[in-house]
Amino acid sequence: MQKQFHLSSMAILGGFFFLIGLTLFVSCADREHANPLDPLNPQTHGQPPRPSAVSDHHKVILTWPATNLNPVTGFAVYRGEDSTKMVKIATLPAGRTGFVDSNTVYGTRYSYAYTILSNDFESLHSPTETITPGPAFFWVSYRSSGQILKLTFDIQHPYIWMSGFAFPSVSVVVAPGKGLWVADEYLGELSRISPAGKYLYKIQGFGRIPSFQLDRIRGRLWVADPRNKRVVNLDTTGVGQFAVRDLVYPKQVLVNPANGGCWILDSGRKQILFADPDGNAATFTSELLSPKWMALDSEKDGLWVADSSRIVHFDLTGHKTKAISSFKFAYFLAVDPVRQSLWVLDQSYLWFGTEVVRLSADGKVIFKKRGFEAPRNLVVDPFDGSAVVADTYNVRLVKLSAQGKELGVWETDAAPWWVSLEE
Repeated sequence: MQKQFHLSSMAILGGFFFLIGLTLFVSCADREHANPLDPLNPQTHGQPPRPSAVSDHHKVILTWPATNLNPVTGFAVYRGEDSTKMVKIATLPAGRTGFVDSNTVYGTRYSYAYTILSNDFESLHSPTETITPGPAFFWVSYRSSGQILKLTFDIQHPYIWMSGFAFPSVSVVVAPGKGLWVADEYLGELSRISPAGKYLYKIQGFGRIPSFQLDRIRGRLWVADPRNKRVVNLDTTGVGQFAVRDLVYPKQVLVNPANGGCWILDSGRKQILFADPDGNAATFTSELLSPKWMALDSEKDGLWVADSSRIVHFDLTGHKTKAISSFKFAYFLAVDPVRQSLWVLDQSYLWFGTEVVRLSADGKVIFKKRGFEAPRNLVVDPFDGSAVVADTYNVRLVKLSAQGKELGVWETDAAPWWVSLEE
């Protein structure tokens, strides 16, 4: 027994020294491949860090981390419409940490990579970054986290993050490249945001803001204030002009771009009023079941209204011209002005199982898409007829093609409350 114990001990000691030697060997091997551009480097595998990308209309702006390797003589940038078919599009001097590609086509998905150059050496390609440039941005309000986000055309790349809000909800873009207005629905205030995502000033004094619109003819705001049973008209500095009062629950306002007047959806009275630019209001229509949302038609000569089990069209005199039924509970709609089609959010029971429905102006269903849970709104991009859905209870944004194909998903820890289009 004594001899067996001695042999076992020697075996254990031998194994111990073998492990030490193996560890030293591996450590030395690691040090031999410490250069991050060495293909045998266990962390980088010889690749530079992945670049980041954003698009700004036709421009794709690439950035990558600065390198302290020496000597570095430059960088090469590669692009392809397929990540396996990359073509060099630029050679840059040392010290550069980015590149702007202005030679792009809207709606084309590009893959980008770069390499590091050193005399006669060129590194492996970095991991690729893909992006689809286009003529629009999307502004997203996250009420639960107090943030707003500006996303690129493909909804895959953050352009601006802005925090510090209480409960940001509905937003209205001023004009392309001019920033936006954001409502705090429960604090009852409007914030003016610069194009760079900087807070400029606030207009306060409202009870609650479920909807507001910008009259671009006169530079005024129409604000629905159901807590005070009114709709307020004021200039963009906050000076009040007038108010339409004695409403029950003004849920939505919609400006007539032709004259600066405003339709007012009073869901409490189940009617729509029209107020002229001076605030003189009259009933537009009362032929409604349970109206939830309005949108101008593609010719801007009438209104579509999401009205319970149907959507209804009215001409500019308030005469009902068309009704399309068979919805469970249509509560939101948007119009594609180029293709003259309608996008409808059709609510199932208890807000779950909402369908996105696209149909032609004559009521023919183009597609129905399930899998959404209580989306707050959607916005249509006239460029390609796609739509971005604020799928609130699924905590995601979804971009759908005009045929209903899922083009992209953006997910964060917060639920998107509203999405607006900046063309």
